[in-house]
Amino acid sequence: MIFNILTYLSLVYSFELGYENSGFKLWENYRYADESGTYFIDDYISSRFDISLNIGTAYVGGGIYVPAKMEGRVFQVSQYNPNFDDYNFNFGIKTEHFDIGYIYHCVHPIMTYLDDRAIKSKTEGSYYKVFIKFTDTWKFK
Repeated sequence: MIFNILTYLSLVYSFELGYENSGFKLWENYRYADESGTYFIDDYISSRFDISLNIGTAYVGGGIYVPAKMEGRVFQVSQYNPNFDDYNFNFGIKTEHFDIGYIYHCVHPIMTYLDDRAIKSKTEGSYYKVFIKFTDTWKFK
C-alpha cells in the first residue's frame, strides 16, 4: 500500500545564488512632473531556496529569498549584510495546461542591518493571491 502512494509522490527543490544590481529613487515630492529626489544604485548577492512536495497533480511548498547588500569588495564575504527575508508559501493543483493555486508572500526587513546608525530597509508587507494559470507550447518544426 505505501509503495503505491510513493509512486505519486515527488520532492522538488532548488537553490540559487545570484549577483544583482538594482536602483531606486526616493521622491521628495509626490508630483510626477517634479524630478527632484535621490537615486540609489546598490549591488547585492542573493540566495533563494524553494521546496515543493508533489502528490499526483497536487502540490504544497514554499521558499525564502535573502538579498545581501555589498558594502565592500565583491569577493570579501564579510562585506555583505542581509537586507530582508522574502518568504512564500503556496499550494494548488497543476495539470498539463492549468495551474490553480494559492500563494502567500511576505517580506520582512532584517532590523539588524544598520548603515550610519540608520535602518535602511523599513518596508514590510505581504499579499495573498488566488490564481488560475494557462500554459501551452507552440512547436515549430
